[in-house]
Amino acid sequence: MAGKGKIVWNRTAGAPTMNRMPPLKPLSKEEAIALTRGPYATTVESAISASLAPFLWRERDEKGHLKIRNGTVFFVSADRTFMVTADHVFAAYLEARNRFGDIARCQLGNLRMDPEYRRLTGLAMAGSQ
Repeated sequence: MAGKGKIVWNRTAGAPTMNRMPPLKPLSKEEAIALTRGPYATTVESAISASLAPFLWRERDEKGHLKIRNGTVFFVSADRTFMVTADHVFAAYLEARNRFGDIARCQLGNLRMDPEYRRLTGLAMAGSQ
């Protein structure tokens, strides 16, 4: 493991430096279970839930009644904030848009949007579209 470590800000030098950390020992099954039942799990759950949102759209059922469909998205912040969802969720939304047009509106919280015009990768990259 020589040469590997964590980059940290060195306040004395005023620049990032390499901080050598010893390799981490894998957790035993018992240690992992204990970790998921303690305060660490609560902290992780809070951090994750703050980055999740429902991805909603509507379509019509066999009788013509409106019904709500949904999936989940999470957000990643880089230079810009990106919304990420699973391909099968986005594919179901696109199918509804193709079948029902503007009736299949997408909503994220109180924001109506057309995510198909903002997509960076996914189905099109996989050749599924």
